[in-house]
Amino acid sequence: MTIFINEKLTIEKTMRKALRNTLIITGALMVSVTASFFIYCGIYSHADDWALSFIDGSETVEVTRNGKDYIFTPTTETSTRFIFYPGGKVEDKAYAPLCSKLAQNGIETVLVHVPFNLAFFKIDAAKQYMSDESLHYYLGGHSLGGVAASYFAEGRDDIEGMIYMGSYSPVDLSKKTFNTLAITATCDKVMNWDKYNDGKSLLPNLKEVSIEGGNHGQFGSYGKQSGDGEATISKEEQTEQVVTAITSFINK
Repeated sequence: MTIFINEKLTIEKTMRKALRNTLIITGALMVSVTASFFIYCGIYSHADDWALSFIDGSETVEVTRNGKDYIFTPTTETSTRFIFYPGGKVEDKAYAPLCSKLAQNGIETVLVHVPFNLAFFKIDAAKQYMSDESLHYYLGGHSLGGVAASYFAEGRDDIEGMIYMGSYSPVDLSKKTFNTLAITATCDKVMNWDKYNDGKSLLPNLKEVSIEGGNHGQFGSYGKQSGDGEATISKEEQTEQVVTAITSFINK
C-alpha cells in the first residue's frame, strides 16, 4: 500500500513538473512573440519635413483632429469625402501633402490613423465617417492601405468610387456599381505586379493611370523605401500627378 501511494505521489509530482515546464515554455514563447511583434511594428517609415509642413493647414485648407485621425477640409463648400488608408508601416502624416492638395481641389479628405501603422488592425476605420447621406463617399489607400480598404468596401453599398495607389484588391468587387481608379508608378519595385494584374478583373469600371518615373514610396512623403526603384521625378511632381488623377476621377 505504501509503495502504491509513493508511486502515485511520484507520478503526480512528475506531472506537475511537466505542466510547470510547459507553462514556462509557453509563457516564454508568448513573451518572445509579443516582443518581436512590437519590435517589428516599432520600425516604420516616418513622415519627412515636407509632409509635416501640411499638418497645420493653410488659408484654403482647414486641418482638424478626430482622435488620431486628420481631416483636411476645403474652406469652400464640398459634398465629397475621400477616406484614405495609409500604407503599411508608414506614419500616417506622410500622406498629409496628398490629403491637403486634394482638399485644395475641393475634396474633403480624411486621413485615418491605424494601430501599429498597419491598416489590417482597423479595416472599418472609414465607418464612422460615412453616416451623412448628403455626402458622396470615395475610399482608398496606398499599398497595404488599399488592400485593407477593399475588405471594408466589400460589405458596403454607399461607396461611389475606390482609389488605389500602388495597390490592388484581394477580394472580388466586380459586382459593385462604383467606379475604380488604380494609380501605378513605372519605377515601383515594391508593389506585387502579378497580384495587381490578376486583380484588375476584380474591380468594376476600372480606370488605370500610370505615373511615368514615379515609384512606390513617393505616393507618400517618407523617404526611400527598401527595395523600391529609383524615381526619375520628384515626390512633389508625383504628388501633383496623383492629385490630378484623383480629382479628375471624382469630378468627371
